[in-house]
Amino acid sequence: MNDPWMLAFVIALFALQLFLCAKARRVWLRLLPLLVLGGSRDQVVTGTASEEIAAKIPCALHMYPHLGHAAYEEAPDFNQIVYDFFME
Repeated sequence: MNDPWMLAFVIALFALQLFLCAKARRVWLRLLPLLVLGGSRDQVVTGTASEEIAAKIPCALHMYPHLGHAAYEEAPDFNQIVYDFFME
């Protein structure tokens, strides 16, 4: 498939079908490597919300205990955490 728009359309259609079917959604979520990163001091979404999301998916979770909503900007090791997760 050489047309990037057609490829994007096919992927979007596939994603829609997956999310319409609960059983397929569970399979899809097991196949994807997912990581929730959050800050325990998040006052916008709350750190508890990050923990609940990770538990419900289920997926990996990395919480920064002393950071808030912008943990991705504040944590000096953020990129390394993401990199290490995908290299596992």
